[in-house]
Amino acid sequence: MEEDKTISFILEHAEVEGAQLLLSASRYPGVDMVRAASAIEARKKIAYKIPLWHTYPELLYPTSLSVEQCSSQATAEYKIRFVPEGGTIADLTGGLGVDCSFMACRASRCLCVERDPQLCEAAEHNFKVLGLDNISIKNDDCRGYLETLLGIDEGARTHFDLIYLDPARRSKDSGRLFSIRECEPDLMQLSGSLLKAANRVLVKLSPMVDVTATLREIPCVREVHILSTDNECKELLLLMSSCGAPLDPEHIPIHAVDITHGREKRFTFTINEERVADCPFSAPETYLHQPGRAILKAGAFKLPCTRFEISKIATSTHLYTSDMLVEEFPGKSFRIERIIPFNKEGIRTILREHPNINCVALNFPLNTNELKQRLKVRDGGNLHLFATTLTSGEKVMIISKPLPVTF
Repeated sequence: MEEDKTISFILEHAEVEGAQLLLSASRYPGVDMVRAASAIEARKKIAYKIPLWHTYPELLYPTSLSVEQCSSQATAEYKIRFVPEGGTIADLTGGLGVDCSFMACRASRCLCVERDPQLCEAAEHNFKVLGLDNISIKNDDCRGYLETLLGIDEGARTHFDLIYLDPARRSKDSGRLFSIRECEPDLMQLSGSLLKAANRVLVKLSPMVDVTATLREIPCVREVHILSTDNECKELLLLMSSCGAPLDPEHIPIHAVDITHGREKRFTFTINEERVADCPFSAPETYLHQPGRAILKAGAFKLPCTRFEISKIATSTHLYTSDMLVEEFPGKSFRIERIIPFNKEGIRTILREHPNINCVALNFPLNTNELKQRLKVRDGGNLHLFATTLTSGEKVMIISKPLPVTF
């Protein structure tokens, strides 16, 4: 069978370039080479991004863009908590179907709406391969589907427990968008319809959007979840509901969550808490603390001082210090080994004693790459060098040793 030949070919040629295989298609009769080449390239990307899907060589990946834009397994699994056990959900921007496939595991019924016919066919095929028989596919535009749904008499139409939406964050020229008003579909226009069609709405936005501005623009937001994996901010999730009195944007809970190897570090706060928080400053003491990317994106710059009884090194230096070890800090902690002034003698000291050291420049005249070139060092070893500016204005290099990660 051609199907079996194609699957075997995909597995046997996992490391070959897809473009190279397309040029030699005539050498492999009985193999769907377009599908095989596409799958081989996609599987290289999803091996780490979506390891569960990588175990199924039969899955289809019609476009490289759909693979690039889809959620990772870590962030897709995080969204399962928003699905009520045995509930009904709708993913109105289905895409490749990654988020839908994970959220459907807790739902009784799931609808996946996707406007691209090619992606619809791929998603339908993939859901069957994954054994997800509780998902139905509809080839439609998000806005068009909502108009049709809400046009049905209220007593007869489907009402969902949760609607999920991932507005497109790329323009036609593939440039990234940073404003919710430039996304498609337009959340500002659709929010009323979405909240009529479901008890709750979960929206995935670009991590580049301004959190404070977004909360002022989008109605009925109940929670914000900012997710980072591998210390890189990946997603901003808004949970919306029309139930209950609206929350003031300054009092909406913001959850900054770092996901590492399936485990979470969470820091929850409100804009008001951050606004009124005290923020003492101090020269580096015994320990150094670097907050995770999700916290920095969320804008919690002062509040860690209050929560963990630590001090900030400088106003624009998002590094913290303490004399005592801090348990469960939402980021990385280090023991300071040495502080070296950033001058000619200090640079010679680093070159002589630490030719291999992991460098980071924060609130510093040079960026990280420029710093490594100036110091003539390479990343490596167990020590970390933080080049930064103290509250006194002094430029220093803090040599530190990472502490074991705790959860």
